[in-house]
Amino acid sequence: MQTDAERLRLFWADPSAHTPPGGESLAQLHARVMAAWQRIVSADGNERVLMVTHSGPIRLLRAAQSGTALSALLSIDVPHGALIGIECLAENR
Repeated sequence: MQTDAERLRLFWADPSAHTPPGGESLAQLHARVMAAWQRIVSADGNERVLMVTHSGPIRLLRAAQSGTALSALLSIDVPHGALIGIECLAENR
C-alpha cells in the first residue's frame, strides 16, 4: 500500500486482470493451487486432509466448487482463522 497503492487498488478491483505488487498473477496462483489440489484428491484412500493456507487458495477452491468466475474471487468471504470444509466427491476425482 505504501509503495504502490494504485496497483494494489487495481488488484482488489479485478484480481484476474491485475497482479498485486511483488506477487504472482492469478493465473499462476490458480495453476499452482489446482495442481496441488489434484495431487491431494488423486491420492489413494478416502482420508480427511488438513490443509493450512491463506485465503487465496481457499477462495480458488471454493470458486472452483461453486463455478464462481476468477474475476469475482475477492467476493468470496474467507474469515481470518476459519476452518473451512471442502468436500471432494469420488466422481470429481
